[in-house]
Amino acid sequence: MKKGLSVMLYAIKKDCKNPKEAALFLNYLLNDKEFALLQKSDKGVPASNKALTSLMENSLLSNLQYSALMKMRFNSSSINKMLPVMENTDVIKIFSSNTFDYVSGEKSKNQAAQNIIQGF
Repeated sequence: MKKGLSVMLYAIKKDCKNPKEAALFLNYLLNDKEFALLQKSDKGVPASNKALTSLMENSLLSNLQYSALMKMRFNSSSINKMLPVMENTDVIKIFSSNTFDYVSGEKSKNQAAQNIIQGF
C-alpha cells in the first residue's frame, strides 16, 4: 500500500478456499449492527442500510458526510449526475481494477492511468 493513500475495497478472490465463509465475514463487516456501532462513521457513512440504521438509532451520525448523504437521499430527483459516464458499469470496472492494481503496488501510477485511458 502506498504511503498516505487510503482506500476501502473488499473482494473475495476467485481461488478462495472458503468463499462462503469469506462472504459471511464480509457480510458481517458491512451489515452487522453491533459491528457498525463499534466502527461508527470512522470509515465514512456506511453504505449498508442496516449499518446506517444502527448508527442513526444510536445518534452516532452527525458529521458532514452524514449531512451530505441526507441531502442527497431526500433531494435525489433534483440532483443531476456530474458525469453520466461515471454510472457506466464498464467504466466503473476499468477504473476499479486499475485503482486496485495501483494501490496494491502491482502497477505504477502511470501504468494504471494509461490502462484507464486505453480502456475507454
